[in-house]
Amino acid sequence: MTPERAIQDWLRRMGDSVREPADPATSGSGLTRPPPPVLSSMEIIKRRVISGRQVVALTYRDTADEPWTWIIRLVQDDDGSWGVGGGGGGGGNPRFDKPYVNIAGSWGEYGLALGGWVSGGEPGARGRLTWGGMLLEDDTDRDVVLFVTSEPAVGAEAIVELLAADGSVLWRDEFELDE
Repeated sequence: MTPERAIQDWLRRMGDSVREPADPATSGSGLTRPPPPVLSSMEIIKRRVISGRQVVALTYRDTADEPWTWIIRLVQDDDGSWGVGGGGGGGGNPRFDKPYVNIAGSWGEYGLALGGWVSGGEPGARGRLTWGGMLLEDDTDRDVVLFVTSEPAVGAEAIVELLAADGSVLWRDEFELDE
């Protein structure tokens, strides 16, 4: 299966499983389930590839015509077929007036696929992710940074930074790569 088909199947299954919105009064959470995606509106904005792994940033619109953004991890099996191995995202427009990276993705024993939509960057800006002695960097083309590795990524503090062209830190966030 191609990466694109794997993503479409995953989004379709997600939409099929949430036809009815969750009722916050009965579920105990304030979360609502998204309407199904319009798969023809899906656009892969940016992609990073390493052997057997990919991370993509994508957008689509749902059946209520609302925008959604996702960072998706793809994993290739021994037969060469691709499948979705996790991700993170949400609805709306994740843009801010100040420097910021709206981080989403997944990590664990089998690797890491993180990324985010960049706000307030500048020409030549780049993103940097560090954890447990690892360092990954990416440009901010298309206002997105993506990080992917097959190295285990659990039990460490991660730091994501948005760097100016001169290397100064425009924005920084720290979080735990918990299991």
